[in-house]
Amino acid sequence: MDSIKPFFPINNKVEKGNVVSLVITVIIYFAVAVIAGIIIGVISHIPIVGILTTIISALVELYCLIGLILAIIKFLQ
Repeated sequence: MDSIKPFFPINNKVEKGNVVSLVITVIIYFAVAVIAGIIIGVISHIPIVGILTTIISALVELYCLIGLILAIIKFLQ
């Protein structure tokens, strides 16, 4: 898990047993996913850019999902 820590810096704030730090991290990841989804949803109506925004949207949501899972694992350890 140490090798992926630099890619998920928000998870460094999560402490074992500290529910407040976990909730803040979950809210941040959720907000990023929602805001990126809205922005990319608006931009995706442009024909040529639509394919690229679909790929970027999938990557952003995958990043947020992995970040949430790692935050929960760090909280439970």
